Amino acid sequence: MVRCVLWWSSQDGEFMFFLHHPLKTSLIAGWLLFTMASVSGIAQASYGAVAAGQGVFLSADRIRQLQTRVASHTEPNYSAYLEMKSLADASLEREPHTPVDGHWQVPGFYQDTVGHRAAKNGLRDDANIAYALALTYRMTGDPAYAVAAARLVRAWTMVTQLEAGDDSSLSFSYHFPAMIFAADLLRGSDAWSAEDEIQFQHYLNLVKTQLRTWPVWHRDNNWGNWGLVLGFAIAAYNGDQQLFDEATHRWMELIPIQMDDRGHLVKEVRRNQGRGEHGIWYSHFTIGASVIAAEIARINGVDLFDYTSKDGRKLQTAFDTLAGWVRNPASFPYYTGDLSQLHAINYVGYYEILSGRWSNPDAAASLATERPTHMEHCAPYLSFTHAEIPVEAQAPPDPLP
Repeated sequence: MVRCVLWWSSQDGEFMFFLHHPLKTSLIAGWLLFTMASVSGIAQASYGAVAAGQGVFLSADRIRQLQTRVASHTEPNYSAYLEMKSLADASLEREPHTPVDGHWQVPGFYQDTVGHRAAKNGLRDDANIAYALALTYRMTGDPAYAVAAARLVRAWTMVTQLEAGDDSSLSFSYHFPAMIFAADLLRGSDAWSAEDEIQFQHYLNLVKTQLRTWPVWHRDNNWGNWGLVLGFAIAAYNGDQQLFDEATHRWMELIPIQMDDRGHLVKEVRRNQGRGEHGIWYSHFTIGASVIAAEIARINGVDLFDYTSKDGRKLQTAFDTLAGWVRNPASFPYYTGDLSQLHAINYVGYYEILSGRWSNPDAAASLATERPTHMEHCAPYLSFTHAEIPVEAQAPPDPLP
């Protein structure tokens, strides 16, 4: 089946459509050269005021806060910083691990676990290390870290054959954003030239074009949340208001689709094959992506954390419920087997983003035993960048109709 995807490009003043065949990776692109004024009844609400250079995942204010916490050895951030810096120090000579011939393709995890990991881990490690190097540069001012980070980021702009099938689009969506976070921190450094900036923005526009045709931009389970992380990161870096608005609308749209009125993520809690032993893990995987996406949105002018759908569903309810299950796994109602077989229930790094906003004793207890947390999916240093840093909440957008 061929699918047509149509949207308005505010940057180019045109409608763009793609015809996409699910079994083929090539795209047939065309332009419908209409002005917005010539089409009635098509409008997208605008949210925030995204602009290139104002921050993707860490704002300028947050960088200054982190510099102060490092200088004063404030915990728990300082210990997490030292661990990150140790990784950065060991990676100053790291060479990129890009795929052969610039071709990104990742097999399905449940079909080829070994091949899946081998295909994606080069991006995972390069992106997370680039982010560590760039962040260490911002803390120390040492240009050697910036040079090493830029080398990794630059190499990945050569990976232009991006497949959509199997787990290719999902894996790219949850690993590449850390590369965008790194590039954002390199802006203004001598290691990141004007040519680098132009090339990276061009590459992100290429990725954006493909993202809109990928399953991660359209699915309603955790894939959709990770597609939003990538979309928000691209929009924030490039100052792409249209993409930012689309992502914001979709983030709000997913809240009532994905959770019931108790905060249970109905598409995830019974994983896999209805047994539930992966239900907590996939709930983390979904909420963690929602939280990272919301943090990017917050930095760029839209506070989604307290968004409540018209039927009363919101992120905090899901977080509170899941934190209780993690602290007391026996209370998880979707699994009745050996509790030791529950998979990855302590994947709680994203709790750090919420620790400065919502008080939750179950989450606090988990963080006390897991710090410094490690979230390998594009946000690995959250105990440094977000732990116990208060955030002033802003009014969320109105509920979608």
